[in-house]
Amino acid sequence: MKLEDQVISLEIAKKLKELGVKQESLWYWFLLESGGIFIGQEYEVKNIDRNFIKSAYTVAELGEMLPMRLRLKDYDYWLRTSKGKGNWDARYVAYHKYESPFCYRQADTEANARGAMLVYLLENKLIPKDNT
Repeated sequence: MKLEDQVISLEIAKKLKELGVKQESLWYWFLLESGGIFIGQEYEVKNIDRNFIKSAYTVAELGEMLPMRLRLKDYDYWLRTSKGKGNWDARYVAYHKYESPFCYRQADTEANARGAMLVYLLENKLIPKDNT
């Protein structure tokens, strides 16, 4: 499996940085002075644009950041991720209610589905930034 499939995309990484998520992860997106973009660890890179560095969170790191349970309007919603036909889903579901998930995000990788969910929760102020 390629590293790019195990971390969030550059687009989601940019959005999370804009939302104020701490920039501490195992992997980072880097912009080289030559203009190239790649994923690596901070100690590996010398000629980089320090203003461009963005955390490329892994599925495991996102698992630590996303709440397993959301309490909304007197109901508990639980985080579930699954792989469908070619796509990954991240959703919060309430098992006591026979209705659609509270929130649903779909992406090409599990990391991107989880990253998109974190963006949604932060943009809608459903979790505090302090948790990320």
